[in-house]
Amino acid sequence: MRDKDIYAGWKKRCDRLSQGELEVTLLNIKRDADNYLKIVNPDRESSQEVRYRLKSYTRLGIMTPTPFLLNAMRWREDGKIDDLGLCKIVDLIQSFLVRRIFSYVPTNTLNRIFIRLTEQLPDYEDLVHATHEALSQAGLRWPADSQFREHFMTYKLYQDTRPSQRSLVLRTLELHLGHKEAPSLEQLDIEHVMPQTLTEEWKADLGKDAEDLHTRWLHTIGHLTLTGYNSELSNDTFAVKRERYRQSNVRSEPQKANRSQSQLF
Repeated sequence: MRDKDIYAGWKKRCDRLSQGELEVTLLNIKRDADNYLKIVNPDRESSQEVRYRLKSYTRLGIMTPTPFLLNAMRWREDGKIDDLGLCKIVDLIQSFLVRRIFSYVPTNTLNRIFIRLTEQLPDYEDLVHATHEALSQAGLRWPADSQFREHFMTYKLYQDTRPSQRSLVLRTLELHLGHKEAPSLEQLDIEHVMPQTLTEEWKADLGKDAEDLHTRWLHTIGHLTLTGYNSELSNDTFAVKRERYRQSNVRSEPQKANRSQSQLF
């Protein structure tokens, strides 16, 4: 349906309803509208944990699952799931989306997947488990751990994603390290460890295959970090950067993240 036909379509549908049915329909629209405002402006959400998940969801910038997420928010209001259940469903959606990004799965089927997903849920009382089962259907292409690992370290995250998406991935990895005094990540920039243009010092550090190594690894997650000193670090040598990273409150370590990535996405 084209945007300009939505009003006419809804009017035609509502004209067939009794007064009682119309009231129920309008109340459901109002409820969905209120929940949609929480998705696009998570500060409206009262639960801190749900609010954090919704901020991650909007930062990812793929809003296609929103109709399904609205259903999940209805389930919470109806007492079918609690805040924790809603958090788990948002985590499942994020895992599904992020793994597909890293694994080069096209996005052109997402609209069809999430429009139909509610109807395809198994008849389980546990709606979180039902959502997991439905998204795990082979035809939906939710990459397994082995496929995700295969692409995780070589995917050109900086080059092939939006700024908000790569920021989300790096922030999630950082917070997963379990700081007792976590740094504020909101104002940090993404820093390339290797500079985007190789200097003579970097060529000497990298050796005879410097250009090939630079091309292959520059934009991958192993050469990205978060920093408040992006402009100061710039094209500094690796020795200088390494010392600055040691002094940083940011602890991002791709090797650790790789070992535990299945718990993250």
